Amino acid sequence: MKAFASIEAVLALLFAILAFSLILPSFHSQPSFLVVYQQQIAQDFMEVSLSDGEISAAIRGFHDGDEASREFLLQKYSSFVGETGDYCVELNAGGRELKVNCNFTPASKTIASRIVFSGNGFFEARLSVGFHS
Repeated sequence: MKAFASIEAVLALLFAILAFSLILPSFHSQPSFLVVYQQQIAQDFMEVSLSDGEISAAIRGFHDGDEASREFLLQKYSSFVGETGDYCVELNAGGRELKVNCNFTPASKTIASRIVFSGNGFFEARLSVGFHS
């Protein structure tokens, strides 16, 4: 009888361990504050870019191949990076790419994207922000 009780105890312990190991990953499923912060930085960069009339027009011009728009965006994003932190900022506007402060390999990168209307139709603008750590 004692052997049967100990087998029940071992089985109950095994089932408890199994149940705990199945629910344990759900405690880690929420993103860390660092990940949320990084995603918010990318969203903020994109939101500022499209809500400002000059920058928004420059993104459309950059998409259309205007070199003055490219230079304007390079200067503006360099200023943003200088004021906010040491980030790598990449803008992709319909296949054209602009990189600012990307002289390092980012440890992590987040992307924000929006659909933008130009006189020639719609295109996707993606802005990625790379972080040191």
